[in-house]
Amino acid sequence: MTIDDATEQQWLTQNFGWTAVWTGLTDQSVEGTWAWAGDGTAGYTNWASGQPQSQGDPSYDYAYMNSDGRWYAGQDGWGFRALIELGGAEPGTKGPGRRRSICWMWMWPTWCRRG
Repeated sequence: MTIDDATEQQWLTQNFGWTAVWTGLTDQSVEGTWAWAGDGTAGYTNWASGQPQSQGDPSYDYAYMNSDGRWYAGQDGWGFRALIELGGAEPGTKGPGRRRSICWMWMWPTWCRRG
């Protein structure tokens, strides 16, 4: 999933802010360079004050949205609910119409590693 702007962030917080969720943002590939899993560099961020931080431990590779809507760095091996973004065609639309759907599931970030 990607979070592109403050409007999308607000919607996610309103609908999923009752729990901490993994957003799909990671610096697993290059420490300190946060990117969306499978979708490139983050243009918009909503880090909490002092975040992202690794406490000197490079295993803090995964961003999660806490119930306050702010993002925090989470450690490899922590369990999170995850927001998954699915693309698809608009109902009744012929051709390349696109629509995004957001769903959530329980997972560990390492389950989504590429390669």
